[in-house]
Amino acid sequence: MKHKEIQITAIKQWLTAEEVAKRLGISVQTVREKCITGEFKANKVGKEWRILPQEVNRILGISMDNEEYQKELYIKSLESEVKHYKFLISTLKSNFNAINSMLQEVKADHE
Repeated sequence: MKHKEIQITAIKQWLTAEEVAKRLGISVQTVREKCITGEFKANKVGKEWRILPQEVNRILGISMDNEEYQKELYIKSLESEVKHYKFLISTLKSNFNAINSMLQEVKADHE
């Protein structure tokens, strides 16, 4: 079971042709053609091409060792958490304002 979990985790790190096209600012068809010709190092999964983020970095001329890559992943996960907490704070503020408004109405009714 652990072996399958590792494989699933590894697959999630691969990018689709659409994601690569967006990052590179080229068409999806161009990405597929470059995968077919071997210009982009990619693997075909069913009918879809998958490309590692490191390959996109290579294409863009960005060099990043594994430690830098792990730091980048960690930063992205932290950014995601911050976004989530900002959403939660916004929701709590909204709920607080609604409760406060209701309390003001109750207070006004009893005066």
